[in-house]
Amino acid sequence: MYLINGKTLNSKKNYKKALLILQSGVDFVIDDEMEAGFYLEIAKAYRGLGKVKEEQKYIQKAKKLKS
Repeated sequence: MYLINGKTLNSKKNYKKALLILQSGVDFVIDDEMEAGFYLEIAKAYRGLGKVKEEQKYIQKAKKLKS
């Protein structure tokens, strides 16, 4: 539910709210693939907020989980 809400908020360019929801929900994830999805959505939210350094950090976290 958190991931879907975060994706929806990102698509509506409501990046701050998306980030809050995604960061709250990532703690409940038990699957690496889903956790990577959270990290990619968090990266999108940071990109939308203009925080490139944070965006890259979460992209790298997602890549580590997928490899």
